[in-house]
Amino acid sequence: MKHSKKGFTIIEVVVSLVLIGIMALFLGLGFHNMVRGYLFARDNEVLIQKGQIAMSRITQELKNIALVSSPSTSTSITFYSYKSDPTDPSIATKEKRSIRLSDDGKKVEITESYGATEYNTLTDQLAPNGFTLEYYENYGATNQCYPPSARIIVVKLRLTGPANYILELTDRVAPRNI
Repeated sequence: MKHSKKGFTIIEVVVSLVLIGIMALFLGLGFHNMVRGYLFARDNEVLIQKGQIAMSRITQELKNIALVSSPSTSTSITFYSYKSDPTDPSIATKEKRSIRLSDDGKKVEITESYGATEYNTLTDQLAPNGFTLEYYENYGATNQCYPPSARIIVVKLRLTGPANYILELTDRVAPRNI
């Protein structure tokens, strides 16, 4: 009988299987990381939208301020702003309103009028020290001032997302009616 040289030796088969196993391991790890990244981005998209909407609303409210009033602190602002009459938009009335950190420190809230006992939630999921306000007399000032004399208000929002991810948003507002 003739000895044939066709086919693979056992060593070649074993080496091929080991190489395929190593490649499968790296592909599996890569796929796992890709899925984790997608899920992380998807979950944080909701947090980012929530933060941007809250910051937009706070900024819009602060742009319409006619007067910053007492008591205003680093976690709340009481102010007078112009608000259109729903029945006749050409009529604007000045109302006292408030934006504040909730009593439990987990939400930013706003009132429709100062005397109202009910606050509407602008955002939740706040991180520790999640809502702060800083008051400055002018744009280049580095020292904070007494809130009623402020011409620039810096708003800082910190939200907690999945896996303790902290989203920080900061905006500097110059109220147009002061």
